[in-house]
Amino acid sequence: MKITNEIIKEIKQNVHPSSKNKIKHKQFIDSYFLGGKAYGTRNPIVRKIAKSYLKELKKDKSKLLKVSKELWKDGNIEPRIIASIFVGSIIDNSKAQSLVKTWVPTLDNWANADLLMGETKTYWIDNPVQTLIYSKKLITSKNPWDRRFGLIILIFPVKRHVISSKQAIQIVNILKDDKEKYQE
Repeated sequence: MKITNEIIKEIKQNVHPSSKNKIKHKQFIDSYFLGGKAYGTRNPIVRKIAKSYLKELKKDKSKLLKVSKELWKDGNIEPRIIASIFVGSIIDNSKAQSLVKTWVPTLDNWANADLLMGETKTYWIDNPVQTLIYSKKLITSKNPWDRRFGLIILIFPVKRHVISSKQAIQIVNILKDDKEKYQE
């Protein structure tokens, strides 16, 4: 889609100078989130790019969802940040909720998991029963990023007291012997 290409082009045009050295860029990315992919554009600029397109795209939710899907497929963190922002802006939409759930199995690092949860947190807060059910499902996954997402979607509902600490602890205890890094 033309808008998707424009967004990715804008991301690439705003790569931080330090990312132009391929070796240093790879070292930085691997130290930040091993195995992740990034163009090298800083977060404030990425968020500014998202904001510049969001107002217009929100007028047509189906177009916003289509652009979000395309951005997520890119696989680099910057387009995924923008896709998360876009979907988070209409998370009350059932198609947006379904889309988020299709993205969770594609998570491949903590940054994408945390970012997707953060941008969609109102859904998890406003739907505590569904959040508990989904969290329990993810916690038992073999994929460590599913398990991480299952944990972190509980944070804001517990803070807002729409899910009790007792309920969250029951779920979290399922992972008490898990050896993944997110446990540290």
